Amino acid sequence: MNPKKESKIGLKPIETRGVRKIPFLLFIALLGVIYISNANYSQKKLREIQQSKEEIKSLRWESMDLKSQLSSKTKRSQVVKSMADANLKLPKQQLKKILFTKDLD
Repeated sequence: MNPKKESKIGLKPIETRGVRKIPFLLFIALLGVIYISNANYSQKKLREIQQSKEEIKSLRWESMDLKSQLSSKTKRSQVVKSMADANLKLPKQQLKKILFTKDLD
């Protein structure tokens, strides 16, 4: 009896019926794995972006706070107060600039 012939009930032999579909099923499985890994990768990147946004927001507030503190500490009234605490006095005369000339001899 030839194994390639159909049986009496109309079914093809198992080697032609199931084996021919294996490459297609492997391709579908590969596509599924790629789809799942792509979804996981995109979720991971979205979490990283959100975390970076939160960190930028926090650093922006910290920067504004430090700028405000620096601005208040460099006001003349604050400088005079800091000098008084350190027992320093403001000069009574206007400050003079000293310039040096360089001789090229």
